[in-house]
Amino acid sequence: MNCFSIKTGQIKSGALLLLLLIVQQASATSAPPNWSIDPLDFEFNMSLVVRVNFSGSPSNNANNVVGVFVGNELRGVASPISILGDSYYYITAYSKVYTGETLHFRVYYAPNDVIYPTPETVNFVHNSSIGSIGMPFWLNIDPNADYPPELLPILADTTLQNIPFDLVNLADYLVSLDGDPVSWSAQPGPNLNATIVNGVLTVTPVLNSWIGTDSVRIIVTENTPGQLADTITGWFTVLPDYGPPVWQTVPDQTIFQGDDFSTFDLDDYLTFTGPCHQFDFDVFPFTGSDPDPAWPVVAPGSNPMTVIARPLFADVQLAGAGAKLAGFVDGNLAGWAAPTGAAPNVSYTLTLANVGAGKIAFEFFDAARQYLYTDSSNLSFVAGGSVGTIASPYLDQLSPLLPALDANGVMTIAILDTSWLGSYPIDFIVWDCDYPDQRRDTTQAVFTITNDVRPVITSAASVNFQENACSVLYDTQTSDPNDSEGAGLTYTLAGGADVTRFAIDAVTGVLSWSLGFSPDFEAPADANTDNQYEVNIQVTNSNNLTDVLALTVT
Repeated sequence: MNCFSIKTGQIKSGALLLLLLIVQQASATSAPPNWSIDPLDFEFNMSLVVRVNFSGSPSNNANNVVGVFVGNELRGVASPISILGDSYYYITAYSKVYTGETLHFRVYYAPNDVIYPTPETVNFVHNSSIGSIGMPFWLNIDPNADYPPELLPILADTTLQNIPFDLVNLADYLVSLDGDPVSWSAQPGPNLNATIVNGVLTVTPVLNSWIGTDSVRIIVTENTPGQLADTITGWFTVLPDYGPPVWQTVPDQTIFQGDDFSTFDLDDYLTFTGPCHQFDFDVFPFTGSDPDPAWPVVAPGSNPMTVIARPLFADVQLAGAGAKLAGFVDGNLAGWAAPTGAAPNVSYTLTLANVGAGKIAFEFFDAARQYLYTDSSNLSFVAGGSVGTIASPYLDQLSPLLPALDANGVMTIAILDTSWLGSYPIDFIVWDCDYPDQRRDTTQAVFTITNDVRPVITSAASVNFQENACSVLYDTQTSDPNDSEGAGLTYTLAGGADVTRFAIDAVTGVLSWSLGFSPDFEAPADANTDNQYEVNIQVTNSNNLTDVLALTVT
């Protein structure tokens, strides 16, 4: 769609009524270029009133189009307005800077079905106006003109030793008003090599050890008898290499049901001396061998409920060929849907029949991974109701864990499904902010929740001993889901201030005084001489899991 703008403030007020009666917007009957522009992309603008000459004579063809450009970027476009038989172009030109850019013009000349450049240029100044009805700004088309090529400034490139400079597609910097074919050449400084193949510039240091800044002079020449040319200089800098980011081992975590994963800082496991790095992580939706549930179509009936949902596995939107989401009410299938849209805007529009009352449960079949998820929800079926929209769907989180990474690199792993048991791998990614493609590293840690099979010492933490009584002080009692004394449990002493005063039976857990020792109340032999003897008893089961009791004997 072609855009144009009328600046009526430039028309003398006495003629305004007449002009409004005779102004007609041109209707295109040819095939003009698809020039269009979004003013919201720019902050500043100026206005122009333009007319067009072709070979020295005014062109009033209703299908002409004028485009305003900075380099090869469109900055304004207008179709003609006919005023008393003359064609005027009311153009709003846009910029991201207040002033300083040079505007060039191109005209689609409908009689020849050709886009012609014109030699005129304008310096952009915000809120300024050029041309009027009485004195328009003329653009002059010369179909035989030969315009020189123009090279836009090439951005300076800075890299590190051992990282190549970016390839430069010189066509991105070439403004060729007449489209003549061109040839390229390059003249590098003494520290650089430069080659151009198919219009792509490759720059490399002469020596890998070189550090510094040097230039490459780039020349473009038209392959025409006039051999019009332009030249520009690009600057290339190599800095010392500070090395890539490298992960150390991020430790796996295994916990029992009811426990929590430890929060950790990714920076504690990173070796990197560069100025800036960023983190991210990837999770992996479950895979399996579940068959397609082949849910039947459910007639919505009267007063169905609409649920627009988005199934997630942590931050991954679940979709793909064959994927489908079903809703159940009171154990009955109420409806299902296939995905619409693409990430990050995937959604499933469920029309749930009135098959029961109560909470809605979801099942999601990931066909690509052959895995069927089941999930209860807090949604209640409401006849005729609706939940979620395409723009803001109901989020159905199917991941049992929810990893989160804050701006400081701190990871938390929340447990969403407290009944889940299993292993959950997470890839951690780090990259150099300045060289994200060349300097990155990935490592993986696994987060596991398992049944609690730890032994627990259940006997008391203190015992009284009568002087001159038998040497048996204490019988340790342990609860364990799988093992028992003499069948998997082993007892040892694990420190304590007075551990040398004690002995323990490894099988029965019976604690006694050490050989040759008998306590004397009048002559305390414990570490702090308060007649309170302290020892730690440890029990270990067949899974090498332990519990420790701090026992006090008085």
